[in-house]
Amino acid sequence: WGAMIEGLVQNADCEEALRLFNQMQQEKITPDRVVTISVLKACCNESLFYDGKIIHCFVILNRFESDPLINNSVIDMYAKCGMLSKAQQVLEELPTRNIVSWNALMAGYARQGQYHEVLRCFGCIQSEGLSENMVTYICILKACACIGAIEEGKQVHDQIMSKGLLEKNMVLGTALVDMYAKCGMVQKAQDLLEELTVRDVV
Repeated sequence: WGAMIEGLVQNADCEEALRLFNQMQQEKITPDRVVTISVLKACCNESLFYDGKIIHCFVILNRFESDPLINNSVIDMYAKCGMLSKAQQVLEELPTRNIVSWNALMAGYARQGQYHEVLRCFGCIQSEGLSENMVTYICILKACACIGAIEEGKQVHDQIMSKGLLEKNMVLGTALVDMYAKCGMVQKAQDLLEELTVRDVV
């Protein structure tokens, strides 16, 4: 069951994945955490939001809320469906949250163009003492680029440099060049581009 559902999700046949999820329960087979995560991925679009809410109820009823991977999938599902207040609520109610939880919420805010909320989330990450990763930095750099938050962008650049993340990461390099260029610091963007050890047409 799990292999079939995951295969359907990977091939974007999400409605069939949900049908199988319901069928396996009708046949008295209780979905485990792996199947639950797969079917939450299937609901990551607005047309299947109602199904996603039902799966969230399933998570609560089966006491899967203590599983960080499932919690992160729930947040990601709500965020990708555009239900950011609900994603925020789920995150705030978690007994423990990690950088993946915050990244899912930040990415949702970025997709909806709510860049000031991305900056707020970044502040929360720092106040909670969590260690940022590449996804975190890409979200915050995009937000800085779109609202011209150059000071915050420079701080993020300093963090990336201090962690040595820029040397082999073309995606981060591109995000930094884009941020400086969109904030009007074209010479800084040019200098940074020339310093990158790996670069492409982007």
